[in-house]
Amino acid sequence: MAGTGSMRWRAIAAIGAAAVAVGSTGCASFPTTREWVAQQLEAAVQHALEPVPEDGGEDRYVGDLEDGVPHGKGTLAGKDGSLYTGEWVRGQQHGRGVYRWPNGDQYIGELAFGELEGFGVFTGVEGDRYEGEWKDGRHHGQGKYEWADGRVYRGAFRDGMKWGQGELRAPDGRVHTGGFERDLAHGQGTRVEADGTRYEGDWARGEPSGHGRMEWPDGRVYEGEWSEGRAEGEGELRWPNGERYVGGWHLDLPHGRGVHALPDGPTYDGEWVAGAPEGIGRMTWPDGSVYE
Repeated sequence: MAGTGSMRWRAIAAIGAAAVAVGSTGCASFPTTREWVAQQLEAAVQHALEPVPEDGGEDRYVGDLEDGVPHGKGTLAGKDGSLYTGEWVRGQQHGRGVYRWPNGDQYIGELAFGELEGFGVFTGVEGDRYEGEWKDGRHHGQGKYEWADGRVYRGAFRDGMKWGQGELRAPDGRVHTGGFERDLAHGQGTRVEADGTRYEGDWARGEPSGHGRMEWPDGRVYEGEWSEGRAEGEGELRWPNGERYVGGWHLDLPHGRGVHALPDGPTYDGEWVAGAPEGIGRMTWPDGSVYE
């Protein structure tokens, strides 16, 4: 938002009380911040954001003053097209207020010394919306972010990013529940894809990494080690017909030492390369015959 330190304040009495509508909405019961924000969203927003007449391209302020600077309730219309209506302390936006950016984005909620801080609601002209806690002008704490494309995240934020425990839902039905860090899935989490594929386990930088279990709609189940979204290390893959492979994996394929068993067929125990038996191994048939 626009800074306040270098602004040239001008108290313009001719504008009238309508320009400080937000400041006049307080009541004897002093509503909570959430109630106050709801009131602004439902009833007072349009009135609070009535444009202040232009005057030679300068920042213009109307409202309470103390020692020549805004203090109390007032409205500042910036020469860049921004508009703030609300509470002030010693020349800084502080308390409850409504701020509109030049592009039409809007914030209704709490501020601290010129920064968005506390509880507030941001509404973007492109359709994004955030409701929750803020710190230093960023999403920080618990909140809900709705994107214009239909995605919705509920949970913890830090420094403006998804960070902590939360749930992210996509319009196609995908759901991720668990830990996030720097906007990416991180730590323990569960993701269900639109087709029903389900992964539960460790995540790092947005990909399955560590130990986890993947279940596919066709009945296959893999449980074991992962790296950057691929089966990597030791793991077991089971098919619904009883077939299974236990052993090493590399880039989603059996690799290294492993055992592959068919329910009514032979069992191979030996070396694998890129998904195929290769090297030293032992094949055992149901009748007990062995080849190695």
